[in-house]
Amino acid sequence: MKLRLRGLDGPEIATAAGRAAKRFVDGLVHAGDEVVLSTIKPDKYDRYLADVFLRPAASEKLEAENLEPKTEIFLNNALLENGHAVRYDGAGPK
Repeated sequence: MKLRLRGLDGPEIATAAGRAAKRFVDGLVHAGDEVVLSTIKPDKYDRYLADVFLRPAASEKLEAENLEPKTEIFLNNALLENGHAVRYDGAGPK
């Protein structure tokens, strides 16, 4: 299934900025993490527009030990806040 992160425009993966964005995402996702997708209809390229949430796998163990669990990460916002994407409303170039 092809996805596009809803509301974002990111760099092409073949560019230095694209590779940096990929490294950023790779650093956020760990084995065992739960990935939650909230999608809506496909775009004109047949990709689903998605909001992606990451839930750290260790949360249950931390809660059982009365430690503060890691919070859920909204990947779309994390990319924006860290300069790896810009807002995109679906309109073409102006």
